[in-house]
Amino acid sequence: MFKKESYTEKVYKDIKKKILSGKILKNEKINIDELVKSLGVSKIPIREAIFMLQQEGLLIYKTNVGTRVVDIKYDDVLEILDILNKITGQNISIEHNASTDEIMEAISLFQNLIKESNNKRSIEVVNKLCDQLLIWRKV
Repeated sequence: MFKKESYTEKVYKDIKKKILSGKILKNEKINIDELVKSLGVSKIPIREAIFMLQQEGLLIYKTNVGTRVVDIKYDDVLEILDILNKITGQNISIEHNASTDEIMEAISLFQNLIKESNNKRSIEVVNKLCDQLLIWRKV
């Protein structure tokens, strides 16, 4: 039997895709009213999707400012790489001026290494950290 995808799941995937592709830029404010118009759904699934993306570390909420795409700095990248290297047993580095291709290559390597473990939680953690690297990349 097929599971029908909820509006929240559809909105979540759409917003996440826009963030990871660079269509919504790092530090850009998320405008719920614009999303209501562009996605053709009510505010409730959008708010739920935003909450899910906050839990993944892709969005951040600040009082009196609103919700924005997280602004990943190079220091954050170094911390993420440290975690990924410890999880995978690698010693991969990314230079501050790395190209998008170099970043994508490192992400692909981490994801392929962790897939071999068949450990669902490790795969989930690595994928979330790699998503944050995608936000940092130079677009």
